Amino acid sequence: MSMNAVEFQPADGGEYITANVKTGPLSKRPVRNFIKEPSYHNAAPRYIALTIGNSFDSLICGAIDGPSADVYDTLYLDANGNGDLTDDPPLPLKRKGSGSDAPLYSDPVSVLVRYFSGAERKLRVVVRINTYAYDTGNSGNMLKHNFSYEVVDHMEGQVDLGGKKVLIGLYDCQGNRNFANGCFSDIGVDRLRVDLDGDGKLEAPAEDLVLSKIFQFSDKFWEISADSEAAEVRVNACKLAAGNIRFQAHLADGAHVENSAVKIRSAQIGYLLACRISMNSSLTVAEGEYDVGSPDLVIKDAAGSTWMSSFSFPSKLVIQPGAETVVNIGAPVTVVPAISGSAKPGQRITVSARVNGIGGEEYGAFHCGERSVAPHVKITDVQNALVTEGNMEFS
Repeated sequence: MSMNAVEFQPADGGEYITANVKTGPLSKRPVRNFIKEPSYHNAAPRYIALTIGNSFDSLICGAIDGPSADVYDTLYLDANGNGDLTDDPPLPLKRKGSGSDAPLYSDPVSVLVRYFSGAERKLRVVVRINTYAYDTGNSGNMLKHNFSYEVVDHMEGQVDLGGKKVLIGLYDCQGNRNFANGCFSDIGVDRLRVDLDGDGKLEAPAEDLVLSKIFQFSDKFWEISADSEAAEVRVNACKLAAGNIRFQAHLADGAHVENSAVKIRSAQIGYLLACRISMNSSLTVAEGEYDVGSPDLVIKDAAGSTWMSSFSFPSKLVIQPGAETVVNIGAPVTVVPAISGSAKPGQRITVSARVNGIGGEEYGAFHCGERSVAPHVKITDVQNALVTEGNMEFS
């Protein structure tokens, strides 16, 4: 271990941050041949392969079994990675919720995770078997299955912050299109918790942050770096001035943002960060100018409908040292028409629209579920007589 580095250890704080992982299909054949398999009850068991860790050999394979086709109640997981499914205890799969399409969960199981550095670490995961129905067209609905997993453990350690030992936790999590992966060093994706009040606990939301290169403690900024397995975590006094940024969405009553994040990039500092769109989630970043990506904003309204659009900012964001930059987005939005062509007999004019939000952000096409939503436009002449009206082919 390098000097000034602290090795973090797996810990269970009684709860874990639910993280999205990329789902995989159940396979009729194993992705990797096993040395030995159990005697299955099902004539057609299904196989899974979890991608966890970042080594060249980062698969953890297993099989699910049950009394009949499409009915599963047992998971055999090669948790120790030796290719033998019979020397790891079988895991019962328990349904959470009612109905045949409710997901199945395993109990937490310790698996051997391998990393690019050559290090290995045991982490506990929960495997989830997802069931969904699809319409076959003429014979009713059929059930399909896929799987995912969640990392139960997070990594904890005591670090020296200005002569004071402080508890810090690293959590494998997810960002926009970035899935949990059994690693704990993904800047702008994973989570960082710092025991700010000194009570020996890591608590959300007050002590929960997006993992950045910089965080704030006791009115000072600190730089943090870690390897994927959190075997070497270093925290030093920050040499860069820093500030906070927060994206705050203004929505209709009863609506809320679902799992949306904005990517910001600093060419000066050379790193990319993802900041969640939330009323109370801020990200500590170094001072300077940041370009803003074009994120997808996903909103669920009071009626339960899901809306989605992407937006962009025409100018850079400037982060001032020691201050919080609040970027307001959302309602009220303004539809700005643009007309090209000349309104003369026999000539065509094109009417388009730009939709701007409260913070000056410009939105692309809007979708509500599978339906595209466009502004409704009326065109009248100077004497207020209706020329035409209809929905625009937006954007």
